[in-house]
Amino acid sequence: MKFSKLFLLVLAILLASSCKTKKKDVIKDAIQRVLEAQQITLPIDQGFSEYITAYTSGIVPVNGIIEIRFTPAFAEKAKKQSPTRLFSFNPVIKGKAEWINETTLVFRPAKLLDAGKSYRGELNLSGIGEVKDRLQTFPLSFQTLKKDFSINTGILEASEDGTTYNLVGEIVTSDFIENKEVENFLEARLGKKNIRMEWDHSTDLIHRFTVPGIKRTEKAQEITLRWDGTKSGVQQKNSTIINIPPAGEFKVVDVRIQKGDSQSVNIIFSDPVDPSQELEGLIYLEPSVQSGTSIRSNIVTLIPSATLQQKVTLHIESSVRNSKGTSLSSGYSSGLDFTALNPGIQLTGNGIILPSSQNLIFPFQTVNLRAVDLKIIKIFENTLPYFLQENDINSGYYVKRFGRPVFSGRIDLVSGTGSGADSWKLHTINLADYINVEPGVLYKVKLSMRKSYSLTDCELTPEEKRYEELLQQSLEQSSTYWDDEENYYDDDESFIYYSAGFRWEDRDDPCKEAFYSPDKNVSRNILASNLGLIAKMGEDGILHVIVNDLITALPVSETTLEVYDYQMQQIITGSTKEDGTLSLLCNRKPFLIIARKDKDRNYLKINDGSVLSMSSFDVSGTTTEKGIKAFIYGERDVWRPGDSIFLSVFIKDMNKELPPEHPVQFELINPLEQRVDYQIRKHDGNNLLVFCSHIAPNAVTGNYRAEIRMGGATFTKRVRIETLKPNRLKINL
Repeated sequence: MKFSKLFLLVLAILLASSCKTKKKDVIKDAIQRVLEAQQITLPIDQGFSEYITAYTSGIVPVNGIIEIRFTPAFAEKAKKQSPTRLFSFNPVIKGKAEWINETTLVFRPAKLLDAGKSYRGELNLSGIGEVKDRLQTFPLSFQTLKKDFSINTGILEASEDGTTYNLVGEIVTSDFIENKEVENFLEARLGKKNIRMEWDHSTDLIHRFTVPGIKRTEKAQEITLRWDGTKSGVQQKNSTIINIPPAGEFKVVDVRIQKGDSQSVNIIFSDPVDPSQELEGLIYLEPSVQSGTSIRSNIVTLIPSATLQQKVTLHIESSVRNSKGTSLSSGYSSGLDFTALNPGIQLTGNGIILPSSQNLIFPFQTVNLRAVDLKIIKIFENTLPYFLQENDINSGYYVKRFGRPVFSGRIDLVSGTGSGADSWKLHTINLADYINVEPGVLYKVKLSMRKSYSLTDCELTPEEKRYEELLQQSLEQSSTYWDDEENYYDDDESFIYYSAGFRWEDRDDPCKEAFYSPDKNVSRNILASNLGLIAKMGEDGILHVIVNDLITALPVSETTLEVYDYQMQQIITGSTKEDGTLSLLCNRKPFLIIARKDKDRNYLKINDGSVLSMSSFDVSGTTTEKGIKAFIYGERDVWRPGDSIFLSVFIKDMNKELPPEHPVQFELINPLEQRVDYQIRKHDGNNLLVFCSHIAPNAVTGNYRAEIRMGGATFTKRVRIETLKPNRLKINL
C-alpha cells in the first residue's frame, strides 16, 4: 500500500485533533513518527520484479542480515565470483556480502546494527548482471527496534536441607543484546557486599540469572537487586529488595498466581515442605474448588481442576509441616484475583487438510474479545508448487509472492451485551460464507485483534484511535498493498504497529495498544481436498504411492500422480490402480507429488525434512547387497554352551541371477575371532536354507557372529552364547 495515503489520512486526523485538544507536543510527536515511518517505505519500481523476488525490509533484529533473493533467470547469469562493493548504506554499515545459494545474496554486518535506528541503502544491481538503465540500483530500507528490557526478580528456591537459597529470575530483552551487556544491567547486593550471579543465556531473548548459595543466618537479611540500563541507552533504573528469612523460621514467604490457560498458585515457604504430608484440607481455596497439589522443595503448587473466573481466598492451615517436622506458627490467608483473563486468540487442533470442499469449518478460541479481524489469503494452484519450495504446507512465509487476499473484514463474536468475557470460548466460521472455496487450493487464514475489540474496561487514547484508523484503512485497502512489490512481510500490520512508537514495556498490559502486537495474531493454512496421500521410497528409486478418500477411507483409482524434482521439472507421471496404489521409478530425487482427480488436488512434499519420524519403530530390516536380500533368523535370542543352534536364512534373489549350483557359505565365529563352524550348501533355487551348528559344553561365552556369504554379498547376525542361572525360590516348609 502506498504510504503517502496513510500519511495524508494521519495528517488530516491530527490537524483536526489539534483544533480540539491543543496538545501540540503530542501531535508533533505523532507526525514525526509517521514521517520516520514514511522514510523506511520506498516506492519500488515494478521493473525490479524481473530480477528480484524478495528482500529484507521493515523491522530487522540488530544481529540480522540483509537478504536479497533473485529470480532464477537473473541469478543464473549473475556475477558471483567476488560480491564486493555491491551494497551501500546510510548510516554506514561495514560488512561482507556473500552468496549463500544459487539465488540468494546476503550482506552480513561486521558488528551489530544500532538499536532504534532507520537505515536506507542501495544494491548495485548492475554490478551483478545486466539490467535496464533505470534499474541500475535497488533501494533498501529497514529499521531496528529500540533497546529495552523487562525483569522478573524471581523466587527463592531452598536447598534440600533448607540452609541456603538460590534466587532465580530472568531478564527479557526487546531485541538481541550481547550477553555481557545484559549481565551489566543487573547487580545483586547482600548488605553492602556485591554477590556473585550465574547466567543462562538462551537464543529467545530470555536471560535467566541465579544468585546461588544464599546462606540463612540467625537474623533476617536483605538482598537488593539493582538494574540500570542507562549506559546502554535504555531508560530503566530501579531496584527491589528480597527478604531472606532467618534460619529456623518456618513461614509463608510469597504467593504468586499464574493466569491464562494453565492456572496455578505457587506458594513459597521459607523451608522445604514435608513431601510425605497430605496437603488436602491444609491448603485450599474458598469458595471451595477441587485442586491438586505438588511439592518441590519449599514451593507448593496448587492447580485448580477447573478454570477460575472469580476472586478466591487462599487458606493455609498452621498444621503444614516443613521437612524437619516443624509446623507453621500460625495460619495464613490471602485474596487471589482470577477474574481478568487477557484478551487472546488461539487455534484448536492442528489439521491442515479439510475434506469436502463445500464447507471449510475453521475452529478457534477467544477470550475477552467481542470481534476479530479475519483475513483469507488464497495461494493459487499454479503458484502452490513454488510456494512449497520455500515452505511446508502447514507454514507460510513470503506468501505475497504466491497469493493474495480474497477476504478481509471484521467477524463479530458475541452479542451486544457481551458474553464469555472471562473464559475461553470456542467459535467456528465457515470459510465458504466468505469466499468461493476451490478444491486443491491452499488458503492462509489469519485472525487478529485490536484494543477496541477487547471486552476490558479500557478506553482508547487519541493516539490509539489514530493507530486503529490506520489499521482499518490498511485492512480495507489490503489489495493495494499486495499489488506493490514489497518485502518479506505479507501485509503492513507489523510496519504500522512498530511505526506507531508504542512503549515496549507496555506489551503485557491489555489496556495499552502495545499489548495487541502482530505476534499475538494466529494463522493456519487450510487445503480443501478429499484425497489422502501416503508415499514410501527405498534405495531402489521406486516410489510407492497410496491414494485414499479422506471421507470414506476407500482407495481412489484413476488418480493422476505427477512427481516433480526441486526445480519443478516433472520426473514421471502415472495413474493409480483400482486399489489406489501406484509404483513409479524415479531417475532423479523427487521433491513433490501432485495428485489430481477431477477438480480435486492434493500435494505431498517428499524431501528429507518431510519424512515422518520412525524413531519409535525397529526399521533396521535388511538392505539389498549386490542384488541379494537375506535375513538370518534364530528361534531363540540366547543359547547355552552345549546347545545346538538352528539358523534359518531367507534368501531373495532380486535380479534372478544366482545359478542353482551357487554355493552358500555359513561361518560361525566366537568372541575371540576364531572360526568354530564352517558349512557350504548349494542354493538350488531355494529361498530358505537351514544351518545347524553344535556348541561345545566348554565353549567360550559371549557374542558370536554368524556370517552368510553368497554371490559376493555378506550377511551377518549376532548369536549370544551365555551361561544362564535358572530362577529358584527358597521356601521354608
